[in-house]
Amino acid sequence: MKTRFMIPITDETYQALVKLAEREYRTPRQQAVMIICQRLEELGLLEPQHKEDKQNDE
Repeated sequence: MKTRFMIPITDETYQALVKLAEREYRTPRQQAVMIICQRLEELGLLEPQHKEDKQNDE
């Protein structure tokens, strides 16, 4: 199940997100999801996902 929500960020933060997304060949939305999921995994709040599982979800 996917849930959508909005996060207000500054223009500076958005431009940094766009720059990173372009470098990683992702959309800014995909990049934000990646960053959030990676951090939650690092904190032990989310089970690590296999790379091929993530690609199937997109």
